[in-house]
Amino acid sequence: MVRLGIVPTPEMAFHAQRQRRPALVVTPSHNPLGYVGLKGFSAAGRLWDREWSAIGEAYRVETRGAPRPRSGRRGSRASPGSVGGHGAPYREEYLDHLAAGLNARRTIVIDTRGGATAARAPEGLARIGARVVSLSDGFSPTFFGRSPEPTPESLGPLRDRIREERAALGFAFDGDGDRCVCLDERGSVLEPEVIALLLYQVFGDRRHPIVASADCSRILERHVRTVRSRVGGRFVTRAMRRAGAEIGVERSGHFFFRRYGSDSDGVLTACLVAHAVDRRGMRMSEIAREVGPIYRGSRTTDYEEAAEARRAYRALVEALGARAKADRDGISVEFDDGWCLIRRSRTQPSIRLSYEASSRAELRHIDRTVRQWIRAAHRP
Repeated sequence: MVRLGIVPTPEMAFHAQRQRRPALVVTPSHNPLGYVGLKGFSAAGRLWDREWSAIGEAYRVETRGAPRPRSGRRGSRASPGSVGGHGAPYREEYLDHLAAGLNARRTIVIDTRGGATAARAPEGLARIGARVVSLSDGFSPTFFGRSPEPTPESLGPLRDRIREERAALGFAFDGDGDRCVCLDERGSVLEPEVIALLLYQVFGDRRHPIVASADCSRILERHVRTVRSRVGGRFVTRAMRRAGAEIGVERSGHFFFRRYGSDSDGVLTACLVAHAVDRRGMRMSEIAREVGPIYRGSRTTDYEEAAEARRAYRALVEALGARAKADRDGISVEFDDGWCLIRRSRTQPSIRLSYEASSRAELRHIDRTVRQWIRAAHRP
């Protein structure tokens, strides 16, 4: 067994594929403080899916009749000494993987929030030639008292520092490092579709399409042949394999690159974006203007139990009637100048609505309509 210590989740996927052995990751990303989850990767570096069902059944058989273990104290702090393990040769191998063939001699500001990318993000970007300015140094089991999620509302300090440093780009990473948010030289957050199109221009194969989850903006179809998949990384990567696509994107900010493996890697994405901007020889804001504006919104309604979410979803479908059309991932509704995707989450008891319009005025109209639908579905 090889223990790598605190590393980004995608690094584990990389080493699983390179070493041809399964990998297991303990990650707090997306969970409240004090709670952790597990991610497993096959010897091919692919995220476990059906394997968890077999593991769960084996655990139930093995522990049948045994006393339930006592849960540990919630919210306990991890020891800084847990950083370590067999890291050095694996670290170099991963950094070489990140930097191979890439160059970006620009100033870049990053916000790791004390998460698993605390070491790898500055090391990886520096290795491709960037001058890296980091908002925080080192690991923090509590993410320095901040959310591990890089939401637009939490990016104020990063925006300010980008402007102060006159940086070319900024990146914020989530807790386990499989996702990053990109900001231009003005501190404006860039839509994932803009980043995907930039990467397609520099790294894509024009003979093959780009793959995007069903909730991504339709602006992609204006620029490149696009194949749609269900929402979720495993569905995007499956569609990529079928279509021979080099690049895949989710609205959540996960990016997938066939030549680099099957897992989304936030640090790798940052390195590729920095190189692509350098190759284009333009400011990131200028590249975004080439793509065009995206007007969209989203709403999530949470429920206590999955059964309650199912009932509310059925009520919403019935309320919409003929307007609702079956989609690859839920149902969709077309407007004169926009669309809305409605789906029930597979991981949480919630209903998620994603919508897009051709203008801000039309977006406000769709947003009001969506709220009316939600109210109508909850009437007794």
